[in-house]
Formats: sequence, C-alpha cells, structure tokens
Amino acid sequence: MKHRGLSDSSYWSKFVTNSGSVNDFNILFRKFHQACSWPDAEGIEDICEERLATAVNASLDRIHYHGLDIEMANLTVKNNIKVMNVHISNGLDITRSNNGA
Repeated sequence: MKHRGLSDSSYWSKFVTNSGSVNDFNILFRKFHQACSWPDAEGIEDICEERLATAVNASLDRIHYHGLDIEMANLTVKNNIKVMNVHISNGLDITRSNNGA
C-alpha cells in the first residue's frame, strides 16, 4: 500500500513548509553524512538516537578496520519531505530507549 501523505493544505504539511523544518532537516542530513565521512563518533551521537549512533559508529569502525574510508562527493540535499502521519503522545521520555519496547 502506497502512502500518499497528508494533503498539502493540511495543518501539519503547512507547518513543515512554513516552520523551516525542511531546511533544518537538510542541515541535519548534511551533518550526519559529514560526521560519517570524517569520522566523528561524537557528532554521530549528537545527531542520532543512542542505539542508532551505536550501530552507525560500529559500522564505521568496521569500515576503517578494513582500511577503507567514506567519501561524500556531493552533500547537496534536495528532498521532498511529506508529512505521512501525526501522533501526539503524552508521558513519553525524550530518550526513546527509556520508553520500553
């Protein structure tokens, strides 16, 4: 089943467009790729959630163990961000791993 996302006229779609969220995501996306190519384990930990940062850093360690590097040829980001769904939850910890399964 293909998801179409929310209508461009919906509140959340307008919010993403008008809030600068797309630009912020593009900056974050670029920083993530730069942190991978340097490699910058602390930078990855700042960008990613704890479990994802651990997995990415472990992968980068394996890559470098084999004498390889990651090179980013073009960090120009062009994307079409679409709001797929919105959930508002109360009582969740900002550290996702503290929220259980």
